[in-house]
Amino acid sequence: MEIRNVDGVRVDPYGNPVTRKSPATSIATTRLRIRLIRVTDLRWSGQGNPAATDETGERDYGSMDSFEVQEGVFTLVGDFGTIEARSVVSPQVVLL
Repeated sequence: MEIRNVDGVRVDPYGNPVTRKSPATSIATTRLRIRLIRVTDLRWSGQGNPAATDETGERDYGSMDSFEVQEGVFTLVGDFGTIEARSVVSPQVVLL
């Protein structure tokens, strides 16, 4: 997973700037929660497959391949399909 801040600078999970070869850019698996706030428009396409169930019995929608921010449109792409959400508020990203 590659994380970039609003200026397009590559950062570690805590928002610190890093280079492409920095050890902090190698994250095997990081669980996070992305909370979209005050969404004014939402589109979810390519849902196709039903969610799996993980070992705790919770629904598992798979992994996220990318999360892009462009002019108030937040696009998440992964095993769950593509979600495009429009909001005037930046999303909250919490590492779990």
